[in-house]
Amino acid sequence: GDRVAVLQQRSVGEVAEFLTVRLADGDELQGRASGSEAWRRDRGELGEQSIESKVGYVFRPVRDELTNGLMAVSYSPVLDAYYRCMSDDLTPASVPDVRGWREALFECRDVFLKEELDWEMVLCRLCFGRA
Repeated sequence: GDRVAVLQQRSVGEVAEFLTVRLADGDELQGRASGSEAWRRDRGELGEQSIESKVGYVFRPVRDELTNGLMAVSYSPVLDAYYRCMSDDLTPASVPDVRGWREALFECRDVFLKEELDWEMVLCRLCFGRA
C-alpha cells in the first residue's frame, strides 16, 4: 500500500523532472578545476570555450561540381576531417579536403566539440541559453 504509493509519486516526479527543460548555470559550464592548466588544455577541459573567433572558411566548388550542379561535403568526427562527396551516392572521397573541425568553420556559435581520448569518443553538443 504505502510503498506502492511512494514509488508511484517518485515515478511521477522523475517523469516531470525529465520533461522539464533545464538550463545549466555558470558553475556547470566551467571545466575541470583540478590538474595543471597545460594538462586541462590538452584534454579540452578548460570549460566551454567559444569557437566564434575562427570564421570565414568557404568550400569552393571544383569544375565537376559546377558542371553537375552539386557540391556535397561531409564531416567525419572519427577522422576529424571534411570530405567532398565525389559521386551521386554521396560517397566521400578518399582524401580529406580539410583536416580539423575548427579549420573549416564559416560561422559557429554555441557549439562545443569535445574529444574524449581516453574513451575514444567525440561529442558534439549545442549549448543553449548562453548569453
